[in-house]
Amino acid sequence: MVKGRTEVDEQKTSGSLLSWYCPNCGNLLRGFQSTDGTIRVKCDKCLAVSVRKIMSRRHNRFDVFPKEGEETIAG
Repeated sequence: MVKGRTEVDEQKTSGSLLSWYCPNCGNLLRGFQSTDGTIRVKCDKCLAVSVRKIMSRRHNRFDVFPKEGEETIAG
């Protein structure tokens, strides 16, 4: 891995840029789709990592992981 780059940056990407809002804080997120169909983005505001997988035309899966050292609060 190149110094200063993250694992997210090193993945091979396709040409399509996708954007959505962070489910945690509402910040606008933008990322490129990798060759396996997933988009991994780290939010600049809350530092949560969002993983979006396009399953089909009508089905998107979102996984949100809190920043390291924090826990998810189930409400």
